[in-house]
Order: sequence, then structure tokens, then C-alpha cells
Amino acid sequence: MNTLWCIHRVGSLIKVNISAFGDKEKRKRFGIRFGKHIKKIRLEKGLTQEELSHKANIHTTYLGHIKTGTYVPSIYIVWCLAKALGVNIENLFSDF
Repeated sequence: MNTLWCIHRVGSLIKVNISAFGDKEKRKRFGIRFGKHIKKIRLEKGLTQEELSHKANIHTTYLGHIKTGTYVPSIYIVWCLAKALGVNIENLFSDF
């Protein structure tokens, strides 16, 4: 099964394709795509990387690692980023 369902709010589910998690190279590509999407939203909101990391309460270096695909964030970090960006968590996966 290549789908992960995450509960966002009561009655709201998010469908995420997790087939990319099986191999290291696919996982890295997923991380890079996710990081680019975060950067796009961050720039649309007029935030610097430092401002976003502060609002999300994560280290700037960690945010940089997400952006480059070095780390794939946990669902908790994704939730923190969505909150800091003022978007629904679904919006962070809208390009996938």
C-alpha cells in the first residue's frame, strides 16, 4: 500500500503518497520537492528562512536541511510549518 492517511482535523484526512519512502534516492527527491514547495509558500508570505524557522520553533539549520532534502520532516514538523505559514497542512502537499 502506497498511501498514508494523516488525520488533520476532525473529519479531515490527508492522503500522502509514501511510495517514495522505500528507497533513499526517491526519499531525497521527495524531500527536495517538499522543501522547494515550502520555500515557494514562504516567499509568497514574505518571510525569510530565519523568520519561518522562528515562527515554527525549529532551528534555521534544520529548515535548511528540509529545503535541500537532507531531512524529511516528521508530521509534527510539517504541522509546525503549516501553522507558521498560516496555511492548512493540505496546502503543503498540494503539488504532490
